[in-house]
Amino acid sequence: MLYRDWDRFKEACSTLCRDSDHPTRACIRWRHQVGLVVFKVTNDAKCLTFKTRSTTYLNRFDALNRALLRQYQNQRRPSSPSAPAPMASESTERPGPVPAAAGVQASSATARGGGEGPDEAAAKAKKRRSKKKAK
Repeated sequence: MLYRDWDRFKEACSTLCRDSDHPTRACIRWRHQVGLVVFKVTNDAKCLTFKTRSTTYLNRFDALNRALLRQYQNQRRPSSPSAPAPMASESTERPGPVPAAAGVQASSATARGGGEGPDEAAAKAKKRRSKKKAK
């Protein structure tokens, strides 16, 4: 639904987010061909749109977005079915750390970053510079 009045659009957005069973999302688009800013808030069942040629509405949309985020944070999550309790025979202790393989160790060249020492890196940089001068 297309809105021309910002206050009505703002109220409709907060109502949509508050009463919706589906998650809602917001989108801002700039259509430079026609100089139009398009704000869209949707929950896949209902779509609210606000179009304007004035970029001053970006600050208002930012404020609306912050208000909607605050509203999302204050909502309670739907109650999920409780997980079954562990049986008495099951241990609640976590297993210990798995020992590392004895033969696998990182070499110092790999730990330095791929086996390049400072001399090799300088030689590569010098080669690159000479190729640029040749062009």
